[in-house]
Amino acid sequence: MKFLDNDLRPPGHLTEESKKFFTDLCGEYGLDDRASCEILIKACEAKDRAEAARSQIESDGIMIADRHGQLKNHPLLTVERDARSAFVISMKALRLDVQSGRKYQ
Repeated sequence: MKFLDNDLRPPGHLTEESKKFFTDLCGEYGLDDRASCEILIKACEAKDRAEAARSQIESDGIMIADRHGQLKNHPLLTVERDARSAFVISMKALRLDVQSGRKYQ
């Protein structure tokens, strides 16, 4: 992330979708301070983590067999849930309502 001349760039480790999300939100909501950008980065990381977990769950199935052949919930279900929760918490910390496109007052 660069803070040179208000040229905010998303970190390179984010997915292309999250990089665009970062750039769009910085522009739409005028997020240009370091604290807001750090929170937004955490939100993007959580978003990427949730989507990666979801992709693996879709590939493996919601239920998987343990070493004894017993079906149990996929362990990544909790990773997905926690990452989605972290995303929502980050958006609330920024006071953003991403679905409606409004900033809370």
